[in-house]
Amino acid sequence: MIKKILLIILIGYGVFNGDVHAASNTFLAEDNTLDSYYFELASEVKKGNLEKIETTTSEPEVVVKNTNNSALYKTFLSRVSSHCCMGEEWSEYITSCILDNCSKYNVDPFLAFSLFEQESGFNMSAISSVGAIGITQLMPDTASNMGYNPYDTAQNIEGGVQYLSYQLKRFEYAGNLQNTYAIAAYNAGAGAIQKYGDVPPYRETINHVNSIAAIYNQLLKSYNIYCATEQ
Repeated sequence: MIKKILLIILIGYGVFNGDVHAASNTFLAEDNTLDSYYFELASEVKKGNLEKIETTTSEPEVVVKNTNNSALYKTFLSRVSSHCCMGEEWSEYITSCILDNCSKYNVDPFLAFSLFEQESGFNMSAISSVGAIGITQLMPDTASNMGYNPYDTAQNIEGGVQYLSYQLKRFEYAGNLQNTYAIAAYNAGAGAIQKYGDVPPYRETINHVNSIAAIYNQLLKSYNIYCATEQ
């Protein structure tokens, strides 16, 4: 069992320090029903049946409603541009696409950008040794179940953000460990979190969690600098 992993993440824009430790099984019970529910909603979205989504879900307030916030946009664009070698226009497209989907699925954009930087460096050509695809490193079966083509950039990003939102929803009752478990599950699978009642003792997953925490705080510092220069 992992004794301690320091993860510094935001809830909204408030920082907390969370120690990864064994959580109540109430938080980690197998939830195939929830997965099936979300996959059904994903299918309805793809069909354009938005009315059903609006009447069957009660989501919290969107984290970022205004993606034109210049300090926020500059923060993420700068980070994407530092990794992409396909020009500014492509970086702008990736940045806007991630922000738009974070708004759509009520996901903290700092968390999403940190995750996708760690997963692929925002490289759509990235293919992992186990077959995960693109910027968000979606597995083919996961993408297929959700109704997305992982080789299409826009669908890859939307699928990744939506899948992250599934994991956040799954662990929403884990309190300060919600984000920690969500990103660990994105890497190792929710079953591993459920098996150990904690972030699993896999070196790759532990490094994954800590790297995302470091990127997150770098993004936050950049955001604060941009905010200060705009005042």
